[in-house]
Amino acid sequence: MPANLVARLAARYRRIYPDLKFRVVRARLADAFATAHADNGKFIITLDRELSPAVACFILAHEIAHCLSWHLETEEHGPAFWAAYQKTYDEYLKFLAALVQ
Repeated sequence: MPANLVARLAARYRRIYPDLKFRVVRARLADAFATAHADNGKFIITLDRELSPAVACFILAHEIAHCLSWHLETEEHGPAFWAAYQKTYDEYLKFLAALVQ
């Protein structure tokens, strides 16, 4: 498996969504696979460090969708989130396809 998959997928999302400012960190999370929160106009996405790179990439697509829909609704997984997730997941699938070519 290629090195630094999470960083490569994050870079892809940065190219696709240049106005979305985010940082990805790996840390031990006691009760979640990942979290996302806003901090001075930038999002901090924390992925549990115990996740494999492949699973962390899958979850990153979900967390990026949260960031994209952050100010669009009050529900955590409402319609704006699912619309954003469809796009971020499609990019995740393209990322995977490029890895196997």
